[in-house]
Parts: sequence; structure tokens; C-alpha cells
Amino acid sequence: MRKSSKHVNLAHSRSGDYKKLLYKINTDNVCPFCELNLKKYHTEPILKEGKYWLITTNQNPYNGLKHHILIICKRHIETISEINKNESIELISLSGWVNTQFKINGGVLMIRFGNTDYTGASVTHLHGHIVSGGKRHKDTKSIKIKLGYKIARRK
Repeated sequence: MRKSSKHVNLAHSRSGDYKKLLYKINTDNVCPFCELNLKKYHTEPILKEGKYWLITTNQNPYNGLKHHILIICKRHIETISEINKNESIELISLSGWVNTQFKINGGVLMIRFGNTDYTGASVTHLHGHIVSGGKRHKDTKSIKIKLGYKIARRK
């Protein structure tokens, strides 16, 4: 496997077109979520744009989801400790807009941050995932999303 750039972690690429896209981004050595590059690598339209964040549909959704929305910080940051007060307020406000707009009865706002070798994220630029599946029924299965790695238990 090729060495990952500072913008993407190839070890966390999924299969198919997404994997090919990450390899292209890695070769180009650019951040795919910075505004200058976003439209080159992300084909889904921007659904809503605030001063600090933008919202778009994930073009590579996790399996089994009804909704998979990305909320991407316009400023290139990589940890939540870098978010300022105004960005925090807008993040929650726009997440509420997504909830209302898509009529999500139950969902998850997930933001992985920091070293991707700990989080399982494929892109280092801070962004959130707003995800929802279906209602639990007798024959439904749960959705599995990588949130990081288990620690080794000491004996």
C-alpha cells in the first residue's frame, strides 16, 4: 500500500470507487474538503452553506443508511479543540436544519477528530456525519460504523 498523505488515510479507504478516489487525492496531495478542492473530488451538490460550515450528501454513504449527510468545516482544521465559539453555534444550528429538512426521526451526529490512526477516518479535515437508518423491527440488523479501534486489554 502506498504511503498516506497528511490529508487522507489510505488504510481507511473502503472498496471500489471510493478507494480509487482516495488514491487520486493522495497522489494529488491536497485536502479534498478544503473549498478550493471540494468540487473537484466531491460530486454531490452543496445543500446549505453557512459562514463556517457547509452541508452536502455523502457521495460514498455507509451501507444501510437512509440518510448520510456531511457537515464540513470551511476552515481547514483537524481537531474539535480548534473550533471557535461561532463555529460551534453554527454546527449545532445547521445540524438542526438537517434534522428538520430530512425529517429524521432518530439519527447520529458523529465527528471524528485528530489522528486518523485512532479514529478510522479517511479524511483529516474536520467534518461531521449526520446519519440515520430505519426504525428497529424484528428482522432488522444494526448499522455498524467504525469509530476507532479497541484498546488491548491488560492481563
